[in-house]
Amino acid sequence: MEEIRAGARSAVATDPGLGTAGQGLGWGAWHLDTDRVEWSERLYRLTGRRRVDGALALPGFLNLAAPDDRGRVSAAVDRLLDDGAPVDVEYLMRAADRARPVRATFELHPAQQTLYAVVNDLTELNRVRDRLLVSHRTVVAQQRALAQQREINGQLQQVILPVPTAVTDAGGMRVAVRYFAADDSADVGGDWYLTVPLADGDVVFAVGDVVGHGLAAAPPMVALRHAAAAYAVAGHQPGEILAALNVLLCRQGSWATATAVVARYRPSTGTLTWARAGHPPIMVAGRDGVHTRYEPAGMLLGVCPEAEYEHASVQLHPGDVVLMYTDGLIEQRGHGIDEGIRDLAMSVAEGLHAPATDRLESILDRLRPRNPGDDACMLAAQATGAR
Repeated sequence: MEEIRAGARSAVATDPGLGTAGQGLGWGAWHLDTDRVEWSERLYRLTGRRRVDGALALPGFLNLAAPDDRGRVSAAVDRLLDDGAPVDVEYLMRAADRARPVRATFELHPAQQTLYAVVNDLTELNRVRDRLLVSHRTVVAQQRALAQQREINGQLQQVILPVPTAVTDAGGMRVAVRYFAADDSADVGGDWYLTVPLADGDVVFAVGDVVGHGLAAAPPMVALRHAAAAYAVAGHQPGEILAALNVLLCRQGSWATATAVVARYRPSTGTLTWARAGHPPIMVAGRDGVHTRYEPAGMLLGVCPEAEYEHASVQLHPGDVVLMYTDGLIEQRGHGIDEGIRDLAMSVAEGLHAPATDRLESILDRLRPRNPGDDACMLAAQATGAR
């Protein structure tokens, strides 16, 4: 095991581009079958190293952990190298100016013989989380549930976007998800989805898209996804969630821009309420055909901190399907967006011919990205009529 870890020796790091250096997430990649090591500019800043000094090999990087944490961090990485399962660990990391509280996610890609680490400086994010806990008593009331689902309770960073392989049930809905990454070297990009069952029986759905794709778009994607989950658990309505995400992006300066759609379904009434921020329209498919819902309008996230987001609502019947998706599903060079939306609606209509129990898979299996250079994510939710 030590021979594998020692094989990732220091090399010149590459800049991941916009979206990383300006905020709290940094990443590194250790290619275990070569001498190459890659660090983002932000990881150099977090560790207090100069780029001219080069990135650290994996053993040296792990030794940046404070003495009390070093054994725990090394043991977590050893487990990853043994069984291949991604690991999350929080610890103090020694830097030039001080010890920083960080959260690191380590993931092994065996096919590329590459170990990835994404490191999140938790200093400011912890302050934000504390303010949320104070401001929203509902979060405190759900501490036990949040402890079991760390991704909802401030799990503000992870490399892999978990996509369920089977249909799941949530709040009177059957839910299925598909995700296509544009970057073959990384299983994640700027597109994201969210399903959050709430304590009152409602369920919140969201789909978002950070401008860009690949690993460079992953840090803001992770931050938006888990911030949205925290706001949803705190009881915010869809428009309020988008307004909060917009302020978060705006305060990061030139960090990123993004689009998103957030919806809340109330099974007790069958009502779906949603808000959009510069995002493609949702589709509602059922016994009356496929309806493309362009309303309500909403500004792109990360442009104007004062932007507000209105709501629209629709009554769902048992068997109706709601489709939320990113623009990778409708954009194609040389073709208009309206054409892509029409083609998508036709594919969804074809999927409606399947029996109700197979309708989600029938619809999603027909959908493929139109733009191979962009990520694509789609979430389909079917009302079951359960109350």
